[in-house]
Amino acid sequence: MSLLLMISGFGEPKQAYGQEVLRGLDLSTVGLYLFVPGEFHKVLEERAKTQFHEAGLKLGEENNYPSLRLSLRPKESRRCKEVAIYQPKLELLEEVALVRSGHKRIVTTWFLGQEFGYETDRLSLADLQEKQDEMLKVFIDQYKFLNPKK
Repeated sequence: MSLLLMISGFGEPKQAYGQEVLRGLDLSTVGLYLFVPGEFHKVLEERAKTQFHEAGLKLGEENNYPSLRLSLRPKESRRCKEVAIYQPKLELLEEVALVRSGHKRIVTTWFLGQEFGYETDRLSLADLQEKQDEMLKVFIDQYKFLNPKK
């Protein structure tokens, strides 16, 4: 497994884990979980499924690991009710067995997103769709590059 770290400005996404972990991953076993504002969940879920379908990729059920988790839900600031803390991220979580002990742990093996949350005003559906499209495109492009026959 290789590690890729991109250094960029504070507000820009950071690729903390290398893309190599996607090689050989069977997406039909990967469930997609969306953590988005409730009023937009159905629209964003359909949009995500369409994005994978148009890329010729089929995801599995939302019931186990590995799982792809997209978080676009702003959290209310403790200091100010009008401000939300936003930390968009896309993570692949997998069950990994530790070599030394054989113990299994759930760990993030692929990550794209904000390392820290930042304050933002209310986000519109269009804002969330743009961020979702951008993040899923990175994942899909990396997956297809490393798995050209899938």
